[in-house]
Amino acid sequence: MAIAHVCMQCGRDLGRCRPLRDPYYHLPIVICPDCGYACVRQLHPILRLRRRELRLRVSLRVLTIQLLCLLLLALANWSGAEFLLDYISYSQPIAYLLHADPFVLVGSGLIIPLLTGIWLTVAFPHWKYGMQWVAWVLLIVILISLDPIVVPSIKHLIPNSAEAPWRSDVRFADAGSQLAAFGVMLAVSLTGILLGKMILLVYVQHRSILWCKRRTRLRKQRLGR
Repeated sequence: MAIAHVCMQCGRDLGRCRPLRDPYYHLPIVICPDCGYACVRQLHPILRLRRRELRLRVSLRVLTIQLLCLLLLALANWSGAEFLLDYISYSQPIAYLLHADPFVLVGSGLIIPLLTGIWLTVAFPHWKYGMQWVAWVLLIVILISLDPIVVPSIKHLIPNSAEAPWRSDVRFADAGSQLAAFGVMLAVSLTGILLGKMILLVYVQHRSILWCKRRTRLRKQRLGR
C-alpha cells in the first residue's frame, strides 16, 4: 500500500486502491473510484531512497563475496596445478601418491576443480556462450605467466631466502607443463556444471514458491480474510 496517494481531481486518498498495469507503457495506473480520474502510482521518495539503499547493500555484499571466491579459487587452482605438476614430473608417481597427503590429493584433484565448476555455473548464469570459462582460463594463464616475475620478487623481499622453496637451485617447470596440469583440473571442473545447473534449478523453484506464497498472503489481506 502506498504511503499517500491523493486524487488530483476530487482529493480522495488512493493509497488503498490497487494499481492496474498499463498494457502499452507497463506503468501502474490507479483509477479513482469516485471521479474516474486516472493517474500513475509513484513511489514515495522515502521508499525510493530506502529501496535504493537496500539494492546498494545487496550489490556490495554480492561483489565482496564474489571477489573473495575469485581470489580463493584462483589461488587454490594455482596451487593445485603445482601439486599435480609435481605428481606428473615425479620419477615414481605411484610412490608419490602413497606418500602424499590424501587431503591434499583429493582437494587438488577433485574438490577444488568441482567447487570451481559449481561457482562458475551458479555465480554467472547471465554470461552467455560460456564466456565465464574463457575468462577463468585467461585468469589462470595470466597467473601462470606471472610466475617468473612474482617468484624472484618474493625471493628478494623475504629474508633467509636460501632456505625457501623458491631458492635458485630448484628447477621450476615451464609454463607449458603448468598449463597441462591446469588443463587436467579444468577438465574435472567441467563436471561441476551439472551440479551447478541443479542448484540453479532448485533455487529458481524455491523463489517461485516463495513468490506464490507472498501473492496468496497479499490477496487474502486485500480481501480482509
